[in-house]
Amino acid sequence: MKNKVALKKSKLACSDPIGIGYTFLLEYKDTVCAQVMHCSPGVARNKLNPDCESNHQTLENAIALSEELDDDRQLEAWAALRGKAMFDLPQGTVSDDELTDQILLVAENFGNISTEIREARKDGIIDPDERNAIQKRVFALVSSLMNLDAEVESQVRQFPSAIKRA
Repeated sequence: MKNKVALKKSKLACSDPIGIGYTFLLEYKDTVCAQVMHCSPGVARNKLNPDCESNHQTLENAIALSEELDDDRQLEAWAALRGKAMFDLPQGTVSDDELTDQILLVAENFGNISTEIREARKDGIIDPDERNAIQKRVFALVSSLMNLDAEVESQVRQFPSAIKRA
């Protein structure tokens, strides 16, 4: 199904997981959502409509939509609502150059946060848009740190037991 869905993701800045579920109806159409959620288009519309009181989307529905539509916005919004963040971890092992690149990316992301905060404080206050921009930079830094950790972990090698005893 991922290949069938070639629509652009919305630019809506929505932090409400239920509201994002509703945008799926607008972007991917109710028939696609219904197929993923294993229900009729009418039931899908109701489940993804934040104003509907009779049908509610389940966590299973949210996960299925995320997987099939290759769209993590709803799960990311739920994580953010809970004070958490989602990010992709690297797969497999990495070379020394890739590890160095990841370390440089961490430093770059930290610099981006510093720049964003300095720019936001120029007028003496941080407005909500500036706060959101800073938060995006912080999440990028956290993501790059977690990727760095995963890349270091991929380079860990076990010593043969004969060498450990020596």
